[in-house]
Amino acid sequence: MQGVDITIPCIFNLIFDINCLGCGLTRAFTELIKLNFREAWSYNPIIFIVMPAISYFIISDYFKYRQSQKSIL
Repeated sequence: MQGVDITIPCIFNLIFDINCLGCGLTRAFTELIKLNFREAWSYNPIIFIVMPAISYFIISDYFKYRQSQKSIL
Protein backbone atom coordinates (compact mmCIF):
# COMPACT_ATOMS: atom_id res chain seq x y z
CA MET A 1 0.00 0.00 0.00
CA GLN A 2 1.39 3.39 -0.97
CA GLY A 3 1.19 6.44 1.26
CA VAL A 4 -0.63 9.59 0.27
CA ASP A 5 1.63 12.51 -0.63
CA ILE A 6 0.03 15.79 0.46
CA THR A 7 3.09 17.99 0.05
CA ILE A 8 3.02 20.99 -2.26
CA PRO A 9 5.04 20.45 -5.45
CA CYS A 10 7.89 22.88 -6.07
CA ILE A 11 7.36 24.79 -9.31
CA PHE A 12 11.10 25.60 -9.53
CA ASN A 13 11.92 21.90 -9.26
CA LEU A 14 9.28 20.94 -11.82
CA ILE A 15 10.58 23.46 -14.36
CA PHE A 16 14.36 23.27 -13.85
CA ASP A 17 14.73 19.85 -12.13
CA ILE A 18 16.87 21.47 -9.39
CA ASN A 19 15.99 21.61 -5.70
CA CYS A 20 15.44 25.13 -4.39
CA LEU A 21 16.26 26.24 -0.83
CA GLY A 22 12.74 25.47 0.33
CA CYS A 23 12.51 21.97 -1.10
CA GLY A 24 11.99 19.43 1.64
CA LEU A 25 11.03 21.91 4.37
CA THR A 26 7.58 20.40 4.85
CA ARG A 27 9.00 16.89 5.17
CA ALA A 28 11.77 18.19 7.45
CA PHE A 29 9.16 19.90 9.63
CA THR A 30 7.09 16.73 9.95
CA GLU A 31 10.21 14.78 10.92
CA LEU A 32 11.14 17.50 13.43
CA ILE A 33 7.71 17.16 15.04
CA LYS A 34 8.41 13.43 15.42
CA LEU A 35 11.79 14.37 17.01
CA ASN A 36 13.59 12.58 14.20
CA PHE A 37 16.41 15.10 13.82
CA ARG A 38 18.58 13.05 11.49
CA GLU A 39 15.80 12.61 8.93
CA ALA A 40 14.86 16.28 9.24
CA TRP A 41 18.48 17.20 8.49
CA SER A 42 18.54 14.88 5.48
CA TYR A 43 15.42 16.48 3.98
CA ASN A 44 16.60 20.08 4.45
CA PRO A 45 19.12 21.34 7.05
CA ILE A 46 17.72 24.89 6.78
CA ILE A 47 14.84 23.74 9.01
CA PHE A 48 17.17 24.17 12.01
CA ILE A 49 17.45 27.89 11.16
CA VAL A 50 13.87 28.46 10.04
CA MET A 51 12.10 26.92 13.03
CA PRO A 52 13.92 28.93 15.74
CA ALA A 53 13.39 32.11 13.69
CA ILE A 54 9.67 31.44 13.27
CA SER A 55 9.36 30.57 16.96
CA TYR A 56 11.12 33.81 17.92
CA PHE A 57 8.78 35.93 15.77
CA ILE A 58 5.65 34.20 17.06
CA ILE A 59 6.70 34.62 20.70
CA SER A 60 7.81 38.23 20.09
CA ASP A 61 4.49 39.11 18.45
CA TYR A 62 2.60 37.46 21.30
CA PHE A 63 4.39 39.60 23.89
CA LYS A 64 3.81 42.74 21.82
CA TYR A 65 0.13 41.86 21.64
CA ARG A 66 -0.05 41.27 25.40
CA GLN A 67 1.68 44.58 26.06
CA SER A 68 -0.75 46.44 23.79
CA GLN A 69 -3.70 44.84 25.58
CA LYS A 70 -2.39 45.98 28.96
CA SER A 71 -2.09 49.57 27.73
CA ILE A 72 -5.71 49.56 26.53
CA LEU A 73 -7.06 48.52 29.91
